[in-house]
Amino acid sequence: MPDIEYNTNASFFWDCDGMELVVEKCTIPPIEMKVAAGSGAIGCGRDGKTQTQATPGTVEYGSGLKIEYVAGNEADQQKVTDWYKKCHPTSFSGGASESRKNRKTASLFIYDMNGNIGAQYDFIDCFPSNLNQTSQLDVSKAGEMAKDTMEVRFTKMVRADV
Repeated sequence: MPDIEYNTNASFFWDCDGMELVVEKCTIPPIEMKVAAGSGAIGCGRDGKTQTQATPGTVEYGSGLKIEYVAGNEADQQKVTDWYKKCHPTSFSGGASESRKNRKTASLFIYDMNGNIGAQYDFIDCFPSNLNQTSQLDVSKAGEMAKDTMEVRFTKMVRADV
């Protein structure tokens, strides 16, 4: 039997067109295969046995990715903030934004126990939908890193072959 290496949920890396953040948590949407006529009987046969049929339907997945990362105004953290501002007009100016021409491609790499890439998810046509910058300050949590949370929307998610 070949050696098996399992992926861990504690070793991952997020890259969005060169923006690399120190990510603490990343939540990807679930992928669900919808089944047509999966639970209902389609008929009854000999000895009163019912027949069922499960036909694959559509594949559905959420269109949002939630990323919690170390806060700051260094290079990549500032790039994320600038990206968000480009994609959203300020409340006072209103009007158009540059969100369409600022869409990006992101990848989430999940590593196995040996540090090799075990899984990769690619997110196409990404834009930041929400950005919470250090929303909770708490003296009882002294020594913890300040964190920002960003929600990223996308039009397509692909699990790449690695």
